[in-house]
Amino acid sequence: MELQVCYEKYKVEFGNEKWSHIDYNDGEACQAFYNKIQDFIEFSFIHLTRSILSGEYIREKNFGEILEKFKQELANIPNPPVGSITTPENRIQLEVFYLGSSLFNALASYESFFFLVRSKYKKADYENSNIWLKRLFRKTDRNSLLETFYNIAIPICQQEYYLLVDEGRAYKILELRSSIEMIAQNTSVGVKEICTLLLQKTAFILRRVRIEPLRYITSNLKEETIYPDKLDVGDYSLFEKICEQCSDPDSDSKDDKIAPFVFKMRDYRTSLKNEMDIKSMDDVIADFKRAYGIYKSDPKQQKSEMERISDEFSWDSVYNYLYNCRFSFLTRVKKDIKLKKIKEELRVIEDIQAATYIQNFHPYDKAIQSIIDCIQRHIDKEDINDHLMEDKFSELERLIPLYKERIEWCKSHVFIAFQLPFEESCVYSEKYELNLFVPSPFANNDDYDALAKRADSYEQQYKSQKMIYAVTKEKVEIDKIKSSIKNTDKKAFDLIAIFTTAITFLFGIVNIFIMNDEVNLPLLICNTMGLGVLLILFMCLYLLASPILIQQLPWKQYVRTRRFYLGIIAIIIYMGLTCFLYNRFEYIGSKVEEKERTENVKEKASEKEIQIQEPNNIQDKLKE
Repeated sequence: MELQVCYEKYKVEFGNEKWSHIDYNDGEACQAFYNKIQDFIEFSFIHLTRSILSGEYIREKNFGEILEKFKQELANIPNPPVGSITTPENRIQLEVFYLGSSLFNALASYESFFFLVRSKYKKADYENSNIWLKRLFRKTDRNSLLETFYNIAIPICQQEYYLLVDEGRAYKILELRSSIEMIAQNTSVGVKEICTLLLQKTAFILRRVRIEPLRYITSNLKEETIYPDKLDVGDYSLFEKICEQCSDPDSDSKDDKIAPFVFKMRDYRTSLKNEMDIKSMDDVIADFKRAYGIYKSDPKQQKSEMERISDEFSWDSVYNYLYNCRFSFLTRVKKDIKLKKIKEELRVIEDIQAATYIQNFHPYDKAIQSIIDCIQRHIDKEDINDHLMEDKFSELERLIPLYKERIEWCKSHVFIAFQLPFEESCVYSEKYELNLFVPSPFANNDDYDALAKRADSYEQQYKSQKMIYAVTKEKVEIDKIKSSIKNTDKKAFDLIAIFTTAITFLFGIVNIFIMNDEVNLPLLICNTMGLGVLLILFMCLYLLASPILIQQLPWKQYVRTRRFYLGIIAIIIYMGLTCFLYNRFEYIGSKVEEKERTENVKEKASEKEIQIQEPNNIQDKLKE
């Protein structure tokens, strides 16, 4: 353990107040001890930085114990001499004080960072570790490599637990890089190697959180454009290769590795298009739950307490993440998802959150967005269902405050969508013979300020939609009343038209029979049919024109109705019937004329016969 190596070396070289046993009259001995102090400052900077970069504070069981012992070893550091430094003894005492103070501050800062990380993973309220900085730091007016450790190395590692995308943090990292580059000048090979590692780590952080180039003013007051994707990340690029391997669809998920589950589910969430494809997601979750059960049954005695806490948090975060991806997929592919389905899916996720003590905002975001979209569709279609809409508004009223609470929880816990266990968050650098640890190397944090604004936007949408729905409901009621009045008017006109037609038909028949003094049944029937056809024409024209004249229906809308087409068909039938009756009447008329002519001929013949018979009868009577 790097920290223990540093601790043991300190005990050997400076333990038991060895500075008090120096022969201050021996100039060479004093200079040798002074050089030893300077060498140890460099040595401790290298090993403490290697310790934090490798994640010793998580992996080693006795890390906290060694750290506390180291601090206790520094408790006997003498105070600096008062007055001017005139003797070798005063000089050595001052150097020992600076060494002890700087080292104590470095260890106190490391301990503060340790408590911050532990608080992040503990299933309890988040602790503010700044109290440790205020209580344990010693004042010193000298800059040294140890101050570089707690002013640069620790803040860089702390950035990995935030990973926010705001420009302020990006420029802060650039400032740290500039400081590292200045420190690396005119120093030993060991310090340069550590500085190189720190530069590669900052490059890896920038590459993860930033795509756009950054314009930066250097210490020489020159403007420089930084392209994050072109920065040298060194062996941290091995994490990108792991990401590619885990993203391979042909890769098998192992029970002791959870990265393949994460990458496979993340790929499914964006690549699957059909609702039926959710079976693939369910299979991934089923495999993960089996691995999760195996992990929970493992006593994990070989791991440190911190690693157990961290790994348990990792497994729980992935458990939540898989179900969040599934819910996100459902809300994406199923636009008409029912409120009942949303409640069912959300209830499962809420049970998982309660069991894992993780209060993620993500499912609430998707649920609220889906319900708001569904309400908007109902409003646009003027589809009014009081019971259904009240359920949706009631669910929004419940979810929005919970969404805000979850955002605050995630912000206070610096929560990241998912985290991998310690062993899966490390790569080995052969060049530096060191494990490089990166917490959550494949996930970034969210912009919680933007999320808070989105929550306020959801609340405003909820209020406006509730008001618009009330207005829409009133509009629909008014439209129903208007439609009812129109239907009533239309029925009245229809009844008037029917009665007019019936009365006209009756009077027409009576008039036909009165006007025809000769009993000619075919002609009466034809006249009656003609009157009926005229009345049918009247009814068809009324039915065809009433939507325009009475209901004031727009032409474009009217021509798409069945009534329009039926009216056109009726007119065509009428015209055909008129032609048929005209021909029929003409035929009947010709027959009647022919009959009349025949009867006239017969009458004239009979009259002539009578005229011929009358003289004959007179002659017969005279003969008698």
